[in-house]
Order: sequence, then C-alpha cells, then structure tokens
Amino acid sequence: MLKRDTDWRQGDLLTQQTAAELTALNGAVGEAHRVVVITHDCDLPHEGETSVEVIVADVVRVSSPQLSYAKNPRKLDLSYEIAGGQSVVVELRHAERRIVPKGEFEKHAARDNLHRCPLMGNVR
Repeated sequence: MLKRDTDWRQGDLLTQQTAAELTALNGAVGEAHRVVVITHDCDLPHEGETSVEVIVADVVRVSSPQLSYAKNPRKLDLSYEIAGGQSVVVELRHAERRIVPKGEFEKHAARDNLHRCPLMGNVR
C-alpha cells in the first residue's frame, strides 16, 4: 500500500519500462506516448482508494494555447522540462484514462525523474 510519505504526485510521468509492464495499459504505450499519473496526491496513499488513475498521453511538437490551463474540458497540453533547458510536451485526452490497481502500481511503477512539470517544479 502506498503510504502517506509517498513521493508520487499528480502529474508525475512513469518510465517507458513501467508503462510497458502495467497490464491496464495493454501495450498502448510507444515512443510517441507518455503515461501521466492523474490521481490526486491525497488519494494516492488513501486506504479507501484501490486504484491509481493514469492517462496515456501523446507526445506533441508544441503546446497549443487552446489546450492549456484547462481551457478545453477534454484535452490538456502539459510541458515537462528536461535537463539542459529542453522540454517535452504531452497532450492528455480524457478518453485515454486508465485504471491501474494499486498493488500492481506499487509493484511496477517507477517515476521518470528526467522530466519535471514546470508548474510543479518548486513543490518538491
């Protein structure tokens, strides 16, 4: 069970290897995709929650202003910083949500520490 002191946060990216191992994703992840944790921080360690929600996001070339800051109810573009000032932009689509059993998430999940969402960069 994820504990209260878990380092997992909403918006964290999973490694490509983790994404390939999670059965809930059924091999839906390739080089043009990233998997983003969307479960709220407070729900991750909560004993009453039995799963972790993720979204299989497409990697896109640039962020669309129409898809930022929750302007669109079904799509959201997020930019993640990479060391060296580069970034990767992912487009989250509501229809690509997946439910991962918490036990499986705990067993396989590994955070991609090479990417950091700039909006959350100062939280940790």
